[in-house]
Order: sequence, then C-alpha cells, then structure tokens
Amino acid sequence: MGGRVVDAFAHYELYKILFKILNNKEGKEDIHAWNIKYKNKNFRFLLIKALIEWAEEQEDKDISKKLVDTLKYIDEFKN
Repeated sequence: MGGRVVDAFAHYELYKILFKILNNKEGKEDIHAWNIKYKNKNFRFLLIKALIEWAEEQEDKDISKKLVDTLKYIDEFKN
C-alpha cells in the first residue's frame, strides 16, 4: 500500500482507539497493537501535539488524563 493509504488507515485506527477511551472503555491492548503494527512507519501528518491539546480540554478529567497518557505513549513510541 502507498504511504498515504497507510497514513489514512493508521489515523483512522488511532481515532477509533481515542474514541473508545473517550467513551470510558479500555484501550491499552488496542494502542499496543497499533504501536506494533505501525512501529516502522514515519507519519508525515500525525498531529500528536494537536491531539494532546484536544485531550487536555475534555471535561472529564479522568478521561482527559487517559487520552493524554495514550497520546504521549504513542509519541514516545514513534520517536
């Protein structure tokens, strides 16, 4: 698959995981699988910082923390 298609699928799968967490469901296994699946990919448009800002603005602070922690984990994993 071309780079743009892989980027699109990776983003879609990441957003599904974040949506799961946003709805107070567990996502640790999903995020681990996502990291393994895309570990060697360099995303040009993965806007982690913007997603962290969005996560920090969530009203439910517990969910906000889970989202931020997940996104920071992804950011660490990708670097």
